[in-house]
Amino acid sequence: MSAAVDQFCGKLRDRLNAIEGRFESFTAEMQSLSEKAETAVRGKLEEVRSKVETQKKHFEQTRHNLEAMAQQKVA
Repeated sequence: MSAAVDQFCGKLRDRLNAIEGRFESFTAEMQSLSEKAETAVRGKLEEVRSKVETQKKHFEQTRHNLEAMAQQKVA
C-alpha cells in the first residue's frame, strides 16, 4: 500500500509542478501583453495629441485670417 501511496503522491506532485509551470508561463505572458498594450495606448495617445495640436494650430490660423478679413471689410 505504501508504494501505491508513494506513486500517487509522485504523480500528484508532477501534476502540481506542471500546473505551477503553466501558471508562471501564463503570468509572464499576461505581464508582457500588459506592457505591450500600455505601449500601444501611449503611442496612440501621442498620435492623437499631435493631431489635436495640428488641428488647433489650423483653427487658430483660420480664426486669425477671418479676423483680418473682417477688419479689412470694416476699414
